[in-house]
Amino acid sequence: MRYFFSKPMRNGNSFIWLKWFEKFSATNRLWKRCLLRAQSLVTSMDNTLIFFVFLGDYVDRGSHSIECIALMFALKIHYPKNYILLRGNHETRAINFAYGFKEELTIKLGEADGAEVWEKFNETFSYMPLAALVGGKILCMHGGLSPDLNSLDDIKKIVRPIVDVATNRLAQDLLWSDPTPDQTLATLHKDPLYNKNGVRGLSCTFNEAAVRETCKKLKILKIVRAHQMVPDGFKFFADRQLITIFSAPRYMNETDNRGAVLTVRTDGKVGIIQMKNTKGMKQNVDDEITRGDDLPTNQSAKKKSESMLKTAQSSSSKSKTQE
Repeated sequence: MRYFFSKPMRNGNSFIWLKWFEKFSATNRLWKRCLLRAQSLVTSMDNTLIFFVFLGDYVDRGSHSIECIALMFALKIHYPKNYILLRGNHETRAINFAYGFKEELTIKLGEADGAEVWEKFNETFSYMPLAALVGGKILCMHGGLSPDLNSLDDIKKIVRPIVDVATNRLAQDLLWSDPTPDQTLATLHKDPLYNKNGVRGLSCTFNEAAVRETCKKLKILKIVRAHQMVPDGFKFFADRQLITIFSAPRYMNETDNRGAVLTVRTDGKVGIIQMKNTKGMKQNVDDEITRGDDLPTNQSAKKKSESMLKTAQSSSSKSKTQE
């Protein structure tokens, strides 16, 4: 867990990947196009100059969660200062119990080993940081803003590990909140800055005025977040002060979206690397929204896992006795 306690506040050239969702084919393409090219700079230059920031959702919704999270952790261990892995809302026990990670581990590793590995992964997830500051002026997180975010110190004061993010409203909002939908009164009006997030079933939505106010209070220029699929791989909000980036093209092999990576240079200039879809699809690009209000609690998910593990161990013991 010590790898996640270095301060995720970095100055230097940065590559930012958001909304990963373990798209392993996309991982290979991004690796060839971006990671390997930039990684050569890490190994040939002062390795404090290049940073890679990933903003969560490494698991769920697919069949290669293990491969993706294993790759991310291996890079973090090998280059602890250069790879910043932030926590997404799917790096929480109740969500990855319901959305596929637990099931994938069970299928690939068996009932008992799968349950044990799932517990270890979630223990590790609880230590992951929730935000990073790039170049002192760009704040990154998975979800979005919060009425409890009044200074950067508010983020630093969040005590980890956090097993249940619902116990800390700021932590929950950093993982779950969204900008208000386009073409709504909440987007156009200044007050209220925050509203109930009816789509997610928890956390909040925030409008353009909230973005401007937060940037002013925190003395930052931009906010970069993930949490939502966007057709072009990136989307601006609040006069480009907030950017949503989605890095998995052809999401779940069902949509015609592109993926994107944000680059930040030491001089503060921001660029976007866009990945085209390799196979055209004609379906709508509506995101499959993750809800947090109709799932088992973290504690009940843990109890279910422990119950499944005991059942598997009992079956294994009976089998050995019969032999």
